[in-house]
Amino acid sequence: MKKYRIQEFIKNLANPKISDQDIADIYKIADSSNWNFFKSRLLIVQNGIQNNLIQPIYYRPFDIRFTYFHSILRRMQEKVLTNLIQDNLGLLAMRQVASGDNQYTHFMVCNQIVDNRSFFSNRGRPSVFPLYTYPNTENNQTNLFLEKTPNLSPKFLEVIKNKLGKIPTPEQIFYYAYSIFHSPTYRTRYAEFLKIDFPRLPLTSNQKLFNSLAIKGEELVNLHLMKSETLDNLITTYQQIGENQITEVTYNSELQRVYINKQNYFTDIPQHIWEFKIGGYQVLDKWLKDRKNANRGLSEEEIIHYQKIVVALTETLRLMQEIDSLIPGFPIE
Repeated sequence: MKKYRIQEFIKNLANPKISDQDIADIYKIADSSNWNFFKSRLLIVQNGIQNNLIQPIYYRPFDIRFTYFHSILRRMQEKVLTNLIQDNLGLLAMRQVASGDNQYTHFMVCNQIVDNRSFFSNRGRPSVFPLYTYPNTENNQTNLFLEKTPNLSPKFLEVIKNKLGKIPTPEQIFYYAYSIFHSPTYRTRYAEFLKIDFPRLPLTSNQKLFNSLAIKGEELVNLHLMKSETLDNLITTYQQIGENQITEVTYNSELQRVYINKQNYFTDIPQHIWEFKIGGYQVLDKWLKDRKNANRGLSEEEIIHYQKIVVALTETLRLMQEIDSLIPGFPIE
């Protein structure tokens, strides 16, 4: 949801004059066998709205929404996700992937809480690995000055120290790992293992290689968090003739166009970018279809955002190839 929509939603939930049945009718909500929504709603009615609980959430790749981070959410995994309300980075990955998928593309970075279907709509849930953990975050959700602890085991740090002769910063380690996990050769070589267990991180004893890969990983992180200045250099255009309502999402490979209806389209999108997948989602297709299902048109801001996603995917593929060219081979040394 957009922020103003979640605010309106929570305001209605907190209003005791609106019955449970009316809420169910308006928002199409129902209890399930292991989740009582209306029992959770009662807590909001009793305690009132806590504005600090309205938080951005990583919904789908390059698609940040807002949610109410409250026990009203089913399976909210508060212990882990609360760390991502603070200043942090999180690695998203999956332990098991459906056998029908031909390749493992289930890596992403986040700096906010995460939806449990961020990689698949109905098969498996991502694991979230925060770079830092914070103490007592449950009672300090708006305090950005809490002491944070790197979420790296002493055993792992000892191994990396023996390899490099020193311990890099937690961020450098994160960027290095993110770089390795985006190596096409790594993904191909360990494809079968990646489908059944958590990814293993090979470490190098070559300081120069470590630094070079960390630099590439940082570039990827900034792209995927939509922070890179490169995203401002758009490589597509948007052809608008009529309304920006999404009525159908189609791709014309010959013209390299993505249509949102019979008249309006994005230009200069190569087929390999259109088909780029993160997890189980074809990124450019999924992003538009989610908005089509919401039955609303694209705003000017969303049109620009979509074009920035195209840049991000294009640059990601370039960096993946550069990462592979840096690594002499696997097993890495």
